[in-house]
Formats: sequence, C-alpha cells, structure tokens
Amino acid sequence: QVVQHDPCRGGAGYWNSLFRFKHLATGHYLAAEVDPDFEEECLEFQPPADPDQDASRSRLRNAQEKMVYSLVSVPEGNDISSIFELDPTTLRGGDSLVPRYG
Repeated sequence: QVVQHDPCRGGAGYWNSLFRFKHLATGHYLAAEVDPDFEEECLEFQPPADPDQDASRSRLRNAQEKMVYSLVSVPEGNDISSIFELDPTTLRGGDSLVPRYG
C-alpha cells in the first residue's frame, strides 16, 4: 500500500516513497519495533573511566551486533511504526536480477 493522504487511494510506488505492507488474509500491517532486550542492554551500559578496558569494549561490540529492531504485526495501519521507505540499491558482484516469466 502506497502511503497517500487519502488512505483509499492507491497508486504506483517509487523508490523513496512511503509504503505500508498489509497481510491480505488478516488485514494486519507489518511494523518495526525496538527490541526490548537491546534497549535494556544499552541502558545498562556505562562508558568506562578507562577507555582501554577490553571487557567493556567487548560488551559494546556485542551490543552493536544485536538486532535493534524486530518486525511485528499490528492491527492498525495508522501507527508510525508501520511506515517504511524503500531505498534504491545497486547490484553487487554476486547479485542477479529476478527473472521475469510470462
């Protein structure tokens, strides 16, 4: 669903347009929410007085590797967390185009 001022109006989507992804069978929307485990760990983290402390650096590195957001289903499409923007990308070495059939 392309996000418009009038929610009943459809239309073509373009790169950098705003989209909502709706599950047709349930009517729910895809949304992104902050992972509560990640949020708690960030609040617990205190910057060390000595920047050379390996244990603190290791903990920070591990926190950065965790997923900050998770995808969830929400019943309402007017939630800001259900709006996504698709950015264009470029092909890399191992990538290939999706074949068209028909």
